[in-house]
This record gives sequence, C-alpha cells and structure tokens, in this order.
Amino acid sequence: MAVGPGPGVPTVANGAVWVPTTNDGGLVKVLGSAVVSRTQVGPRSLSGEGYLDTAAAGAGAIWSASDIGSTIARFDPASGGAAITFAVPERPGGLTEGGGAVWAFHFLQPAISRIDEARTTVTRFDVPSASGVGLAYGGGSLWLLSVRPTRILELDPRSGAVRRTISLNPTLTRRGSLIDAWWLAYGEGAVWATLPNHHAVARVDASSGAVRYVALDQGQPFGVAGGGGSAWVATDRAIVRLDGTGAPVGAATLPRTQSTAFVSVAYRDGAAWVTNFDRGTLTRVDDPAAP
Repeated sequence: MAVGPGPGVPTVANGAVWVPTTNDGGLVKVLGSAVVSRTQVGPRSLSGEGYLDTAAAGAGAIWSASDIGSTIARFDPASGGAAITFAVPERPGGLTEGGGAVWAFHFLQPAISRIDEARTTVTRFDVPSASGVGLAYGGGSLWLLSVRPTRILELDPRSGAVRRTISLNPTLTRRGSLIDAWWLAYGEGAVWATLPNHHAVARVDASSGAVRYVALDQGQPFGVAGGGGSAWVATDRAIVRLDGTGAPVGAATLPRTQSTAFVSVAYRDGAAWVTNFDRGTLTRVDDPAAP
C-alpha cells in the first residue's frame, strides 16, 4: 500500500504500523490495509535522497527520529495530541528501545543519544573512534554497528563504555561499493548486521561473540529485524527469513527499489512489514515460502 513519500524504518505497536515519511516529515499510522492518520513530526526534506527517518515504540509512545531535522519526536497515540520534540546531535539514525530509554545513533558519528522514557530527558555520550550505522538493545547491553573499520561494539548502557569489540571481516566476494554495513537488530540471542556490499548478513552470538556470515542470493540486504524465532532481512528486491541460527528458511520477492536502495523492516504479531523508500510503499509479508 502507498503510505507517503520516502517511508523510513517502521515500528509496530498496539495492532498498528507506524511509518515515518522522510520526505515530508510525517508519521503515518496504518491499520489493516489503510492509512488512518498522519502527524507532522519533523521538517520536510528538500531532496529526500541520503536521509532516512526511523520510528520505534516504547513506554506507550511512538518515537520518530528526523534525520534531516536533528530531532526526535515523542508522539502519544492515546491522546493523539501534538508531538513533543527533542533536539539531538545531527543525523539521528536508527532508534532502539530498552532499559527504560530510547536510544539513537548518529550517522557516521561517534555520538549516541539517550532519552529517558520516564523523565523525558536527553543525554549524550560518544564512543571513541566509532562511525555509527546501526544500533540495537538486548541482553542488558547496547550494541553499536560501526564502519571504518566494520565492527560491532558492545556498550554498557549506563556509562557508554565499550565492553567488547567484535570485528566483521567477511571472506565472501565483494559485490558492491555502497556501504560495508547498514543496519543492526537484536533477537534470538544474537545481534544481526546487514552487509550490503557482500550481499550477506552477519549473525553474532551475543554470549560468545562468534560470527556467522550468511550469503544471500536475493539482492543487497539493508533492513533487518528480529521476531517470531527468526531474523527478517529486507533486500532491494525481497524479504528473507533466517532461523535463529542464521540459516535461510524462506524468501518472498518484492518490487525492486529504484534509486536509493533504501528498504526497512519491522516484525510483530506474525508479520513482517517492509517499506520501500523509492516507491513510497509498505508491504506486509506473513510467511515467505521456502527458497
């Protein structure tokens, strides 16, 4: 279904899908197969390309980060009132929720923003030498995906101190020249990172740190989400389901992206929801067929 210009990373809460629309600074609510509301939460983007807004659910609220606006908005779906906006460092990237807070990395920067969900206060810490491209919370840790070089940093959520560094060095054939890593998710006792240039996903065991690289033949992977005992990977032309070990168990072909290759995915209640930035669409996938 069409949801608006430049849909970013969606989230699912209370039976609804919430989609930020990057190009016009909106937050769209989808019920079933219909768009039922739209709230202005950020500024309009003049070009759209290169920017990607994200949404997350937590503590009864929907949070939406404006990549171009350097803000994070808190929207109360129960009251439907005006969103509360928090100023943060430039280019807030993917949001994650956990430990009583909403967190954001800042694209290709060392900064991480933390918004306390109870006090609605913003704090920041910097991870030395990090260049963030993904963030996830799970297992009592904050996980930051960083490039130049590509690695996952396990962080103490209270202090920001690095607990562990896990290098990502795939031996797979390099098949692209976009960005070596793009998104991060936590689920099934593992951290999952997409590796677009290698058409692969890295599964990192959260306990041991062991890395498994999973090659895909369904295009360049960008989005990833955990849920339902699986990892759900959105590529520029498909959705791929991996089991908890990283083995592919299903795939479904989707319309291809057209220029940016931005695709994102959220999972909840038996369905994966995939946004296509170029086409302005949201697609529900219930159970991909075995490849």
